[in-house]
Amino acid sequence: MEFSDVKTSYIEGEEFVRPTALANGTIDVSDLVTYDVDMSVGTHVVTGTYKDVSNTFEITVSPDSGEAETPDIPTDDISEKFSVKNKATSEAIEAVDGVYTITEIGEYDISGKLEEGQIVVNVPEPESLEEGEEDVVVLNLNETSISSTSGCPIHVIECRDVEISAKKGKNNYLYDHSSLKDETNDPYGAAIYVENGDLKLKGTGKLLCVSSNNNGIHGKDDVKIQKMNLMVKATNNGIKGNDSISIKEGAIIDIECGDDGLKTSNNSYSSKGKQKGNIEIIDGNITINSWADGIDAEYDVIIADTVTVVDEET
Repeated sequence: MEFSDVKTSYIEGEEFVRPTALANGTIDVSDLVTYDVDMSVGTHVVTGTYKDVSNTFEITVSPDSGEAETPDIPTDDISEKFSVKNKATSEAIEAVDGVYTITEIGEYDISGKLEEGQIVVNVPEPESLEEGEEDVVVLNLNETSISSTSGCPIHVIECRDVEISAKKGKNNYLYDHSSLKDETNDPYGAAIYVENGDLKLKGTGKLLCVSSNNNGIHGKDDVKIQKMNLMVKATNNGIKGNDSISIKEGAIIDIECGDDGLKTSNNSYSSKGKQKGNIEIIDGNITINSWADGIDAEYDVIIADTVTVVDEET
C-alpha cells in the first residue's frame, strides 16, 4: 500500500492537503484514512492508516516570511520605460504609485517593465454604446514585464469582456508574488485575475505567468484561450475558469503547478440555460505537470481528436 498525490512542501499556516488515494493510487479511500499531522515549522513524518495498514512520508513546513521568492525578471528583451497608451484618449488611464487603472472600454497598448505595479481594469457595463462600439477592453502586450508583491499584475475588477493579446513575435511576463490567498481573501491572488467578466487570451506572441503562492490565471466567469503560446507556473491551480475554459485555434500551453492544471468549479446553468463547468479543448498542444489533477472539470471535459494533451506527474 502506497500513498499517491502527496504534497510534501508547505508554508507556515497553510492547511495540510491529505492524499486522496492509496493502494497504488487506484482506489479513493480518503474518508477511511486517518493522519497524525504536525504542521509546525520543520520536517515531520506523517502517518496514514487504512484499516490495519500504515504508511509514512515526510513533509517540510517552511516559515512564512511574508515575502515570496522572486524569480529573475528578464531584462534583455524588455525596455526599462513602461507605458500604457490608448490612442483615443488619455483620460481613460489613471496612474498612481505604479498602479495603472483603466476606466473606459477601448484598446490599450502596454510595453516596458513595471516592477511593483499593476494594471487594474474597472469598467462597469455602459448604459449605451455608440454605433460599432463594443463593450470590451483589449490589452495589447508588446514586450511587457509586470511584477507585484501586493496584488495581481493584471487585475480586472469589472468588465464585461477583457481580451489580453500577446503581440506577434513578442515575449511578455507577469509575476504575482503576493502572499497566499484563499476563499477568505478578496481578491484572490493570480498573475491574471478577473473578478467580474469574461477573459480571452489571444495573439501569436508568448506570455509567461508566474504565481509564487496562488493560481496562475483565474477568471471567475469564462476563460478562453486561442493561438497564444502560454506558459504558466503556479503553486496552486494553473488556469482556473469558474464557469468554463475553452482552448482552440492552435494554442500552445505549458502548465506547471501545485494543484490542478485546468480547473472549473461551477456546474450551474446560466440565465440563458447554458451548462457551466465545462472544459473544452478544440485545438492545441497542451502539457500539464501538476501535483493534483491535470484536468479537473466541475461538469464535463470535451477534447477534440486533433488535440495533444500530455499530463506529467511532478
